[in-house]
Amino acid sequence: PNFYELHNNIAIILQKIGKLDSAIEHLNEALLINPSFTEAIHNLGSLYKELGDFKKAYDCFESTLKNDSNYFEAHRSIGNLQMEMGFLDLSLISFKKVLEFNPNYIEVLNNLGSVYKDLGNFDESLEVFERALAINPNYLEVLNNLGLTLIELERFSDAIVIYKKAIAINPNYSYAYNNYGIALN
Repeated sequence: PNFYELHNNIAIILQKIGKLDSAIEHLNEALLINPSFTEAIHNLGSLYKELGDFKKAYDCFESTLKNDSNYFEAHRSIGNLQMEMGFLDLSLISFKKVLEFNPNYIEVLNNLGSVYKDLGNFDESLEVFERALAINPNYLEVLNNLGLTLIELERFSDAIVIYKKAIAINPNYSYAYNNYGIALN
């Protein structure tokens, strides 16, 4: 039996119910049985990130890539970590690497567009958000971030249209209401 996979699956469940320390114990057990179990290494990094230990998280994500350079979720995780830590230029590299593996990964397109926006590269931001909306025109986070980019460009009437669309898709999406109000002012 593949008990290392069982430990990994138990860890996933424990993480979902907030028992992070127990989840880490199970992932470490999985890695004792199979030290090269890529998914467990990556999951351990995700847990450390959730606990705020960015160094350990980054080390796990890097170990994941050393184990399997094609494990694109590790590139995504590194990009998210870099974005959260304010290393926006580095996160661009990581997100672009993910898109080499999966060019339609909408969450990564959303993050890439947001990073471009935060760096003030509004044309690139708009291009990436439009690309994401071509994949899923109703993706709320992309609509929200597209609207924020339009506000930055002082294209308020365009932002209002975007936020009205987001509200029509989900009347409970509070970010759309908040940013709609900003666009109106």
